[in-house]
Amino acid sequence: MRCGFADAPGCIECSSRELQITQANECGLLPDAYSTELEWAQFLPQSKLPPLLQRSRAYYWEPLLGISLVTVICTTLIKATSFYAGLPSLANTDLGRLAVLLIWLWAGLAVCCLLYILARAASEVQRGVKTCYPVPEDVLRCLMNGRAPYGMANIAGPNGYSYCTRCLVWRPPSSHHCRTCNRCVSQFDHHCQVLGRCITGGNLMCFNALIAMAALGFLTAAATAAVSAWIAERQVGVL
Repeated sequence: MRCGFADAPGCIECSSRELQITQANECGLLPDAYSTELEWAQFLPQSKLPPLLQRSRAYYWEPLLGISLVTVICTTLIKATSFYAGLPSLANTDLGRLAVLLIWLWAGLAVCCLLYILARAASEVQRGVKTCYPVPEDVLRCLMNGRAPYGMANIAGPNGYSYCTRCLVWRPPSSHHCRTCNRCVSQFDHHCQVLGRCITGGNLMCFNALIAMAALGFLTAAATAAVSAWIAERQVGVL
């Protein structure tokens, strides 16, 4: 890792790192909390920051459980509703066709919500000029000594912001570093171990809609079965 300032002699990879830092500070080459984001970016480009932590294995295999569960539930409810709607009591009726239409609608919306949750990294705090700078002094010294600050405690900042020493970003209040996703997310609610994604303010509506679609699917299938049996009983009574 290079020092990042062209006017400083040598590189911090040598044995005199602390001396170079002191000299750079005395020469006004080290940015501080009052430096602009451009000055920070020129001194320590994002490309020089340590890489983001690798996501855990659960991040990749947990979604398989969610996809399987949604597939099984949708398939079961569609088959059940279609079966009861196809019985003589509801076959070729507007009510039967409506039941089949509704169950397919709920299933389609559930799949869309699932894909949105899985595909979109909702509310993840991305590295950028606005989030990476200024770098806290302790973290900066750690980086300039060629070490990643992953073991350091998070650093409190103004207005409820905090600096994550694993993602190396400033994150807003109500943020959390997820150990499964290994990313900081804002408006954190919880990490869903079934879907393998963090549920945040950015996808909470889709998560609630996914649960609602399951409930509506069960109600539609149950109502179709109940109406089919009721009509069949009436037809038998008339005969």
